[in-house]
Amino acid sequence: MKRVLFFLIGLVIASGYITAQSYQPFQQHEQLRYRGYQFTILPGTEAWKNLDINANRHALLQISEDTLSIISTQRLVETCLYYPMITEVFAFDNSIQGFEVVRKKFNGFDELYRRQDAAICLLLYYQQRNPSFITQFKESVDRGRYSFDFVLLELMIAQSEIIEQLSIYQMQEFLISVLGKLEQQSTLSQYYSRVFMPISAITIGRVLLQANVFSEEMIQNSMGNFIKNGIGGSSEDISQVFHQAQIFINKK
Repeated sequence: MKRVLFFLIGLVIASGYITAQSYQPFQQHEQLRYRGYQFTILPGTEAWKNLDINANRHALLQISEDTLSIISTQRLVETCLYYPMITEVFAFDNSIQGFEVVRKKFNGFDELYRRQDAAICLLLYYQQRNPSFITQFKESVDRGRYSFDFVLLELMIAQSEIIEQLSIYQMQEFLISVLGKLEQQSTLSQYYSRVFMPISAITIGRVLLQANVFSEEMIQNSMGNFIKNGIGGSSEDISQVFHQAQIFINKK
C-alpha cells in the first residue's frame, strides 16, 4: 500500500508546471487552469533547490494577512488544494492525522476554515470535478494529479468546520456526489486506486455523524474510531458506512 502511496505522491510532485510567470498544476487544459495564489517560491525551481537543508519550507510558503483578507474563497480553495507541501499529508501512516498536521502549517487553511462560505465553495468545486475527465490527459503526471485531487478535496471537506456548515439537504447532495464519483472511478480503475477508498468512507461517515444517523452502539465500536480518528477501518466498517449513507440519501 505504501508503495502505491509514494508512487502517487511522486506523480503529484512532478505534475506542477513552473514558468517564470506562474505555476500550473496541469498542462494544456484551460478549464483546469490554476487561479489560486501564486507562491513566490516553489518545489522544482532553482531557488527551492538552493535552500539550506534546514530551511523551514512551510514558513516560506505562508501568505501575508493582507493578501488573505482579500482573496476570494473560490481562489482560496484552489490555493489550499495545490499548496506546494500538501503531499506531506501522505507521508504519515494515517492520512487523516497527516492532514491535521499539514493544515496547521499553512495559514491558508486557517483562513479558509474561518470563511462562512467555505463549505459551499468546497462542495461546488468538488461536485464540478468529473472523474471521467481524466481520460483527456495525455501525460501520466497530469492523470496522477487529477486523481489525487479527489482524495485531497475529500480530506478538506471532512473537517468539522465544513461539515457543521451543511444543511441536511446539502449533506445528502454531497453524499450523492461522493458515491457517484466512486462509481465512476470504479469503471476507470486503470486511473483511480482503491487504496484511498477509506478516506471517502471517513468523509461520508463524518457527515453522517453530524446528521445523527448512527446509533450509539455503532459509534462506540471500531467503526466510530475509524470515522473519528482514521484508525483501523475494516471492510465491514466501510461497507456499513456506505450502507448508512444510502439509507440517509433515500430519505431525501
